[in-house]
Formats: sequence, structure tokens, C-alpha cells
Amino acid sequence: MMPVVKANAYGHGAIPVARKLVECGTEWLAVSNPVEGVELREAGIPLPTRIVVTAGILPFEWDAIVEHSLTPVLHSLADVQSFDSLCARLGRSLPFHFKLDTGLSRLGSIDSPDAIAAVFKSLVGAVPEGLMTHFASASDPFGSQTRSQIDRFREISHRLRELGVKIPIHHVDATNSLHYPPHEGGYQLARPGHGIYGYVTPPPGEPVPGKLAVKPVLSWHTHVLLTKHLPAGSLVGYGALHRTTRPTTVAILGVGYADGYPHSLSGIGRVLLRGCFAPVLGAVSMDLTTVDITDIHGVGAGDLATLIGTNGEESIDAHELGRLAGAISYAILTNIQPRVKRVYVP
Repeated sequence: MMPVVKANAYGHGAIPVARKLVECGTEWLAVSNPVEGVELREAGIPLPTRIVVTAGILPFEWDAIVEHSLTPVLHSLADVQSFDSLCARLGRSLPFHFKLDTGLSRLGSIDSPDAIAAVFKSLVGAVPEGLMTHFASASDPFGSQTRSQIDRFREISHRLRELGVKIPIHHVDATNSLHYPPHEGGYQLARPGHGIYGYVTPPPGEPVPGKLAVKPVLSWHTHVLLTKHLPAGSLVGYGALHRTTRPTTVAILGVGYADGYPHSLSGIGRVLLRGCFAPVLGAVSMDLTTVDITDIHGVGAGDLATLIGTNGEESIDAHELGRLAGAISYAILTNIQPRVKRVYVP
């Protein structure tokens, strides 16, 4: 397994999460860019733990790759040749992984196997350790795109072997393809990201049983700052987006869009207080959110409100927030801002 801890470990905190994963035995970690890799090294994640930088690397970032023993994923033959030149200048042999674009049309090479083989056979110091691709639609177990990408990856990897290029590690799977397996296996690494934190993307249409049993590891809470009683007809929040239709008791919560609670939840979100759902009234502002607690008795300043998690017998998860906010659960989690204190429970 090569757990993905990019984007501050999907909002959970890259350094504590990486330390726990290493403690649990992982030998590989994946990040997006060199800055994230350097952060982990400087926080005390040493070799032999491998840190793989999966996104593009700019020319001025190569020094950091070498200095901090990061493993680059290269996306073009030009990048491979540049990396090999760097290895030759340093007099070192350094590993890299090579990404094939099999249908996502983002990063990755679309060169022919023959062209790839010609460059790889000419390498002096750069060592092709891994061959990889990334699925575009793995959360759709009935779609044809993932199967097409697997076929393309296998076609290229088979041709490379025919041409005498042996790459020891092949990897294609992330969370969704681990949950909805689209192939028979046989790969040496997998890159779980969302699943590490307890989420799998639901398929389009009806629910489909999957292979992973995961549960969210993150709960997000804030406190009630103030409660007050409003008469019917009161305007609530910026822009007067809500007018009360009855005498209403509200709670003002210490959370807003500067914390990552989406502004698009204005008037449609809900939180949990004392085991009950409290709807968001009016606009979510930068630092504050107003909720209706008229039918929830006993709420007072200092009470804990649950934005994500379980409170009593009810729960809210990042999937729900994403649906309401017109986003995806990934965006909800990764947008939780640094000023929200993280508390890690063993």
C-alpha cells in the first residue's frame, strides 16, 4: 500500500497522519508536490519510507527531490531525459516512476511503447522503478472507461517487456478501484487516498456492494457562541436571505467559510445539536453560522455542534455536506482550514 497524504492528508493533517501510517507499517507514502514531500521529511519521516511525488515537477524543484530523497513520478519522455541528465551530473542512480495517460487526459505520457523503450534503454543514472496510470471513472463499476484504461496499460506494459524494458513495480489502483475491482489484480502497489480517511465515492445510480469496509476517521465540531430569541418576521444574516415565519430561537456557531464550512450551505445546511438536526438559517458568513434551535431544548453557549460526525443517534458525513453544497466529499475535507484545530485521538 502507498497511502496518499497529499493536500494535508485530505484535510486531516499530513504530518500526524503520515507518522501514524508509518507506525502502522507503511513503507510508501504519496504526495502531490515536492513541498509536501519536504514537509514530511523535515517532520522526521526518514528513509527507508519512500515518499513519491505524483504530480508534475518544475525545473527549480529538482534540488529538493534529490536533497530529501523523494521519488518523482515523471509524465513525459522529456522529463525522463532531464532527470537522467541530473543523475549523470550527480554521478548517482536514482529511481523514478513513469505515468501513462491511458484515458484521463491529464498528466502522463501518450508516447508509444517503442518510443518509451528507446529512451529507457538509453538511461545512464535514472532508474525506471515504477509504471503507473490513474483511472478516470473507477467509481462507476458498470462503465467501460476503466476497462479500456486497464487494457491500454496492459498493452503498453506487455510491449515494453517484449522490447526488453523490465519495470519491477506496476500500480494502477486507488480507493475506488480497490472498492469496485475492475481487474484480476497482479499489481505491486496500490494508492488508497479517500479510503484511508473512511470514504468511498458512491457509484452513479443505485448503491453497489464493494470490497472495502471503511468509516470516517474525522469528526468536525464547533461551539455555540450565543443563543437568542427572534420574533416572527426577523431578517437573519447577510443579505437578509432568511425571514423567520414564527418566533424562532437561534444559535450562533463559531464556524464559517473561512474555516471551510461552505458558503453554499447557506439556508440548506444542517448541523447536529443535542442529537437533533438544526437547519442553517440565512447566509453562512466568514466566521459565523446561524442555526434554528427552536425545537431543540436546552441548547446554550458552549454546547458542541457537530458539522461532521455522530451526535446521539444521528450522523452527518462529508458525502452529505458535499451533496448539499454542490461539491464532492473530497472538497469538503480538503477545504477544512488550518485555523480549525485538529485533535488526534489514539
